[in-house]
Amino acid sequence: MKKRYLYLLFCLLEFTIQAQQNTFYNHYFLNKYLISPVYAGNSGYTDLMLLYRKQWVGLPDAPESFGFTMDWPIKNDKAGLGLTLNNDRSNIITRTSMYGSFAYKVNISLYSRLYFGISVGFVNTGIDFSRVRAKDPFESTLLQYPAQRLLFDGSAGIAYQYRSFRIGLSSMQLFQSAANYTDVFDNKALSYKLVRHYNLMLEYAYDVNEKFRIAPLVLLRSTQGSGINIDFNTTVFYQKKYWLNVNYRFKDALAFTLGFVIDKRYAVGYTFEMPAFNMYGKNTGATHELMLKIRFVKPNDKAKTGYEFIDNSIKRTTSDKLMKEEDKQVKPLPKKENK
Repeated sequence: MKKRYLYLLFCLLEFTIQAQQNTFYNHYFLNKYLISPVYAGNSGYTDLMLLYRKQWVGLPDAPESFGFTMDWPIKNDKAGLGLTLNNDRSNIITRTSMYGSFAYKVNISLYSRLYFGISVGFVNTGIDFSRVRAKDPFESTLLQYPAQRLLFDGSAGIAYQYRSFRIGLSSMQLFQSAANYTDVFDNKALSYKLVRHYNLMLEYAYDVNEKFRIAPLVLLRSTQGSGINIDFNTTVFYQKKYWLNVNYRFKDALAFTLGFVIDKRYAVGYTFEMPAFNMYGKNTGATHELMLKIRFVKPNDKAKTGYEFIDNSIKRTTSDKLMKEEDKQVKPLPKKENK
């Protein structure tokens, strides 16, 4: 009975590990640094973001996540540094991670740019066997101890931007580090491996007029050895202060995000997410997500913040409107006179 119980437990853990290991937040459409290290320091300011996500409310031991990011530019805005911290709990699995990032930009022309970025850090993975509920009390006592392992990890990415269009590719958990957990009573081993993740993101921003901007985004996510998940995003910005984002994850969930900016230095957002399936034959509860973003700027810089504060997808110096103004400043070559 004990061996069969442990076998089922390990199969469940393997399924959970393979399905999704990295923390996922809906607010990545505002902070692309959550997806790829290439966007560290991209806004040109020092930005701090706090996130809290409670998934499937009402489902016992459902995932819960806390996130922190901070990034800032260096070398006259040609490069950037960043720091990310995350803490997740999903049933008996816990995960705490910390990464440092470096990003660099290369201007190809007046209209195009390349981004490069890397992140390295550590992941502390844990399995809390004391949270396992077994019918046999003896089995329960055998599993009443936590196990922790510290793993080295890293990610990398590249992105290309032309005017208001950008495409980016990133990979997380590059080193695929592994941790082994052993039951001290019968030496039964469980292996936890960081599986490589891939992200492909396409985004565009269109200014309808001085009040409205529409920013569609498509994100393709894949875990090595599994299928592809597709996110379809559309964000509508109004008066550079308010936004509404609709995110449909194909055959997974539908999410709505509302947010606003205060004093051009603070942003607050809330996401309500509805699952598109039933888990374990029961109606899965909704998911809630909260976001607070703080920008550290000098008083005389406050007037310079605009869409780049709430929409990190398009750099302020590369919008189509400014490109047209720069085009006018480029003097044409003098025409040769026919002799």
